[in-house]
Amino acid sequence: MTNETRRWTRRAAQAAGVTMGWAVLLVAASCQGPQPFYRGSNLVTCSVMRQECELMSGTTGKCLVVNTQKPESFVPQLCVDKNTSVDQATFCSTTFCTNDINAPGTCSASFVGMVSAPDGVCDPAPAGTPLAVINADSHGVRPGTPNSDHTVPMFPDDTTFGGDCIDITQVSAFNQIQPPSTDVSRMAGIINLIVGGCTKVTSTLPAFDIAPGVIATAAGGGVTANVTALRGQATVVRSCPGGGDVCLTTALNDFHADLADMTVAGASLTNLRLSTVQPAPLATITDPVAGTFLGVPAGQLQLRIFGKMNGADTFFNVATSSPWRVDVSASSFNLSGQLALDNLGPGGSSLPVTVAAAASGTPATTATSACAAAPSLDRLFGFEDVQSWTSAQAALSLVTSPVTQGCGALGVSGQGYMTITGGAFTTSAVTTNAAASVDLFIPGNQPNQFYLGALQMYLSCPSGNVFNQYIGQVELTGKPQNQYSTLRFPLPAATLSTLAQPLKDCSFSFALNANPTGQRWILDNLRFTP
Repeated sequence: MTNETRRWTRRAAQAAGVTMGWAVLLVAASCQGPQPFYRGSNLVTCSVMRQECELMSGTTGKCLVVNTQKPESFVPQLCVDKNTSVDQATFCSTTFCTNDINAPGTCSASFVGMVSAPDGVCDPAPAGTPLAVINADSHGVRPGTPNSDHTVPMFPDDTTFGGDCIDITQVSAFNQIQPPSTDVSRMAGIINLIVGGCTKVTSTLPAFDIAPGVIATAAGGGVTANVTALRGQATVVRSCPGGGDVCLTTALNDFHADLADMTVAGASLTNLRLSTVQPAPLATITDPVAGTFLGVPAGQLQLRIFGKMNGADTFFNVATSSPWRVDVSASSFNLSGQLALDNLGPGGSSLPVTVAAAASGTPATTATSACAAAPSLDRLFGFEDVQSWTSAQAALSLVTSPVTQGCGALGVSGQGYMTITGGAFTTSAVTTNAAASVDLFIPGNQPNQFYLGALQMYLSCPSGNVFNQYIGQVELTGKPQNQYSTLRFPLPAATLSTLAQPLKDCSFSFALNANPTGQRWILDNLRFTP
């Protein structure tokens, strides 16, 4: 038994009952391997043994040479919608034995078991869930540098994910452990997930606010697009051996940025967030051109991008193939590097994509540091993350100014009757009062000064058999324009009773009935008030 087989077999015993204690890049989304159903609540475990590709055609994307010397053994997992019927006899084989670039050789896959996925594993956990520790394994096959004859060598890409203090309320644990989206033959499985009890890493340097503006350019297929940050933050870790005056910067602990909407090659990319998957180690890098610098070694910077593509939820992991430079001092932060990718066209055909990034920052303010450290429930009710709210009728966007609290608010663009639904939260984390209040920015250019519209509020808690429970309505006529007004919704007895129950799937929603203004309405600061 190989070490690889032992590692995945060790996890197999735990998997069945999971132990609980860039723009162009997004468009170029082929050659990725099996795609799990990310929206679901059942966790399926499979046992797989197969031969994988070791040489691919850079022109056709087909496998030219199969590695017959060492069949790979894995016990991967898949998230499947609870309402989806699973054919246990064929589900694993049809997912992982696909007879294409992802599984071109001999392959067998069997069904091990299926369990109901705990909160945060397959779907984001409800707001109010503590930070988690995640240990997991993942496997992919990574395309290497193309040869002169347009063939591409393929290399196994195995990673053990050990993440401490991970937020699983916006992105599920299973999504966070996925190998890079550009790998083929992708598989992943959770060893354990422990909610709470994490140990936060502290830094002797302050956090850095990323300057809004262009932080990267992406070019591929004759298309060039700017990647623009609306806001962001970075933290690094310093080690001072023996408590002395000489300190070493040892890791890029976190980097995240909310990105402006963009359209690339006909694909609409909205509500994007870019972040590191886990802390990246820093080392002294020697480059024949750039010289010696502090940076993240090749392959050690893993980035996650999630948001929407053409209105559908989109999620990608990207790993760097070359070193990235980090320049940091008490007063400034700079992160720069390149991503050079290929074979991302239709059917795995050649589509070179180059991303050149250069982000800079200055010490974070007390306010922005507080925003970054805010608990998930505060971020949800504060409309800090546009990704936590959805609407079928309105276009939603992140607003950084004007706001009434925190660092972000929710922009709402559209007209007529528009519903805006928030992510789930757990009632154990809330303290209710007599009313719920929210701040609404009413834009000018109102076509009917005698009727500005109305805002309604609802509560849903499916596990409590509560669906769109009506809370109330506030008329907007007479409210000032081009500024915020606080709208108060007295909570009915039925709503207070629902929120007093121990439920984990509650969500608030609003219905904004608005005249066409061509401008943006803004929601901020949902809270319980007297």
